Amino acid sequence: MAATDVLREIVDHHSLVDVWRNHRPDDVSMFTFVQVEAHQSRHSRLDRIYLSRFHLSRAHSSSIRPAPFSDHHLATVTASLCAERLGPAYCHINNSLLEDVGFLASF
Repeated sequence: MAATDVLREIVDHHSLVDVWRNHRPDDVSMFTFVQVEAHQSRHSRLDRIYLSRFHLSRAHSSSIRPAPFSDHHLATVTASLCAERLGPAYCHINNSLLEDVGFLASF
């Protein structure tokens, strides 16, 4: 099995999303790998940061920037990792539990 197939399987199985691509679905001009040799260049987007699609809303920004002394660019994501605080809420109880002797005894 090729490495790209293994990566695709992992991404699918764990519901992962390429954050930068999600933020810029139509941008095909940015690359993370650039190699120039003998007046020819090769480039591709090798470096990616994946995040679960369930936590994608925590990713506030992403960027790709040139990195000095490397043929790979720097891929970054700014994300909020702390838990969101929920506002006040009411607790709802299933009233039929008030008739359950075992529940009342343990409560």
